[in-house]
Amino acid sequence: MKFLYLFILFKEVLQSFGLININIDTTGLLIPYTIGVLCYVKKNLNICDYRLTGVSGGSFASIIYHFEKDLSNHDDIWNNLIGDDNYVININKNLEEFQQIIKKNMMIRYNTINTNINDIPISVIVSKISNLIITNEKISKFNDFEELLDYCICSSYIPYLSGKHFSKKYKNTNFIDGGILKNIHQFDCLAIDKCEKSIYIHRNIGNRVFDYNDYFFLNKNISRKLYNYGWFDCKNYFNP
Repeated sequence: MKFLYLFILFKEVLQSFGLININIDTTGLLIPYTIGVLCYVKKNLNICDYRLTGVSGGSFASIIYHFEKDLSNHDDIWNNLIGDDNYVININKNLEEFQQIIKKNMMIRYNTINTNINDIPISVIVSKISNLIITNEKISKFNDFEELLDYCICSSYIPYLSGKHFSKKYKNTNFIDGGILKNIHQFDCLAIDKCEKSIYIHRNIGNRVFDYNDYFFLNKNISRKLYNYGWFDCKNYFNP
């Protein structure tokens, strides 16, 4: 099953293609690690034409990748999306508040950009609950930018941690974290499908063992540490 975790086949081959599918997996509170990886990708792989598919925290990361021209300064990203140097995220206490802060600041920062919602190359994988059956769905069309963010929240909804209920109700449908029943084939054109026009970004690309607390707590200093880990793991992948 090793090929399921393939990040990229060949850097030189990738750069020669046109459209590249960038698939971003679940993150949890390790999302700064994923952003560090994305920073290296954006700065060094010179991908001009891409399609993003994100699941759970990877859906928020896809928005950051698309709209931020420069991802190389961690503190700028934190300041723009969190805004409080002393803010601490505890997965057992304020995950819902954290997601709402991200949504609010993304609306302020990105919604004013003169972009047609249909031109934003992002899909979000969600888990829908209907008649006690959970199914995954990839959503690629949105009415406006706020709806895109709301589906990112649906895709990131961890039962009883992201809110008071088992699921998040949105537009008369109940959702939970899109990674719970993740199907690798819902990402676009992965190597498993014998397609080389794709990147699969996930938190195991460097085989790194994270600190136990990193899964449950996040502040600016921890975020910076994780971001640097992502950058260097991605750099070492291409330059072993």
